[in-house]
Amino acid sequence: MNDRTGRGVDRKPLTTWWLDYGHPDLFSSNLAIAMGSGQKLPVVMDANVFFDLDERNDVESEESKALAADWVQVNVELFVTPEILNEIDRQKNESLRRQERARVGQFSMVQSELAQYDRFVEEIRFLYKTPITVQDESDIRQLAYALAAGIQFFVTRDAGVICRGDVLYEQYGLTVMRPVDLVVHLDSMESEADYRPVRLAGTRLEHRLVKPGEVERLVLRFQGNAVGEKAAAFRRTITALLGNPEKCRCYVVCDGTEEVLALYAKREVDEVLSEVPLLRLNARDLDATLARYLAAHMHWRSASRRAVITKICDKFLMPVVERALTESGYSHSNGHWIRAGFPMVGTSRQMAEALSNLANGRSDVVVPLKSLSRTLSNHSLISDPFSLAKVETALWPAKITDLAIQNYIIPIQPSWARELFDEELARQDLLGANLDLALQLEGVYYRTTHFTKLAAPARILWYVSQGKNIQGSGHIRACSRLDEVVVGKPKELYRAYRRLGVYEWRDVYATARQNINSDIMALRFSQTEQMNRPVAWKRVQEVLRSRGVNTNIRSPVAIDTETFFELYEI
Repeated sequence: MNDRTGRGVDRKPLTTWWLDYGHPDLFSSNLAIAMGSGQKLPVVMDANVFFDLDERNDVESEESKALAADWVQVNVELFVTPEILNEIDRQKNESLRRQERARVGQFSMVQSELAQYDRFVEEIRFLYKTPITVQDESDIRQLAYALAAGIQFFVTRDAGVICRGDVLYEQYGLTVMRPVDLVVHLDSMESEADYRPVRLAGTRLEHRLVKPGEVERLVLRFQGNAVGEKAAAFRRTITALLGNPEKCRCYVVCDGTEEVLALYAKREVDEVLSEVPLLRLNARDLDATLARYLAAHMHWRSASRRAVITKICDKFLMPVVERALTESGYSHSNGHWIRAGFPMVGTSRQMAEALSNLANGRSDVVVPLKSLSRTLSNHSLISDPFSLAKVETALWPAKITDLAIQNYIIPIQPSWARELFDEELARQDLLGANLDLALQLEGVYYRTTHFTKLAAPARILWYVSQGKNIQGSGHIRACSRLDEVVVGKPKELYRAYRRLGVYEWRDVYATARQNINSDIMALRFSQTEQMNRPVAWKRVQEVLRSRGVNTNIRSPVAIDTETFFELYEI
């Protein structure tokens, strides 16, 4: 099809049409070779996607533009159908028609037998209610061309085509998907392991990447109606984030019935900054607990890749999420929620210098980094271990080597470690950890008063004692901050810390050796980090004996700062 100037007095454009009967010629692309090569996935794109891929920039076209990414182009060959020429011809602007026709040549044109095409047109027409509009007829022809060519994927933003996707798949095996679903589908094939669900904190909840076809479900569940967010705007936000898996990952938390309780997205901006552009919850009674856990989880994930700042950028946060961020150490600044965490072991002076250097040229995070640097440079503060311990808490998982506080190795049975903090041990249990307690950011551990020298603030290295058929036991597996040590009667402590403990009254009573008048000890702890490489019993003993400490670790062991950091670094 082409336009040329007519011969009439008014010189109106004359449109020339050419009908292809499906016979190959020297200039036609060989579809069979393209499909049989195994190099690229053949996908037919609807007219709306074709127009989106033009240079025009608008919010509606962003989703389709994800298909232009280099990594997508390597895996996909986008086809157009002859119907695209009809769609272009409806454009009133002659210059725009010429421009779009020229673009058609950038893509492969499907080839099909005319009889096959006609058959599919008649069959698909029955899927549409009468009267059938001009746009419906165009959609029917696009789909018929794809089926006649034997291509199994059709990408579109047209709601009318998408709503018929299930029927088209059941009857013809044609997969109709949005552009963002195609991108997620490709990413899931390349990174299959990343899409497998894992237990969240060792509980029965599952944590996984968003799968293809979930966008509408997520829009319905997490749109911020209460704070004035529009469904169309939220849909664009999700599709834009999902459309760039190289830089951004979108996760959901589901319960055992696949009901989605939380949705969030995380992108690594650079070596300093991790951003969370989306953080939504719909978990009813679990909202506050899950929000606090995710706030800490995202901060820990940032620190694990050595990023210093985690920034929450979602403008439609629920009040329960904002409260959770405040409780988790985030501060509100310029419309964002920011949390600093320094994955570094060093002196206060070294940390101050490092934070100051990171702040240079970083207007987005300069305020919190400079503030922390000044605090660490304050000589009067450094001489006060309690004040400096607060700074280490604020910079968690940072460890300040010249902080003069106590350090302990505390033994714990595998069953309690599993419930209190150890995700890996909890995953070995078919039932998983207790949901409400496993998501808590702090916990309490009861002991006898046999070892009475425990004092807070302090650091704890948790030694999980050897358990029969329990993989990973007999190791130092985690590190926590000891916030409080309280000695008292069993009933008093149980009432005070019941909300934090996995312990039932019978467990606390057993710790007191069935004597309600006997004193026991409650250790309240927080900021627990799992060790990437747990330290085995034999290695622990080598370190302790080299420093003159002989113990079987059957009760808490006080260690000096140097010993703590030697074990921690291992």
